[in-house]
Amino acid sequence: MDEEDNMNKFCDYDDEDSEDSHYVDLSKNPERYTGYTGNSAWKVWKSIYQENCFKPDPKFDKDFLMHPNTV
Repeated sequence: MDEEDNMNKFCDYDDEDSEDSHYVDLSKNPERYTGYTGNSAWKVWKSIYQENCFKPDPKFDKDFLMHPNTV
């Protein structure tokens, strides 16, 4: 794994059983106005939307992924 991969790594799958791990069900905690502004709020949403936990495998395209409301 190169340095860029490490910088983009948000989930540590090898440590998911750690007592320090916390899971958040984003379907039960939908995005909405939080009242937070500025750099810290931007960093949180950037982590959620851009870091590797939520990046689909490149071999999958938009036709492979299903919208949650169609299930």
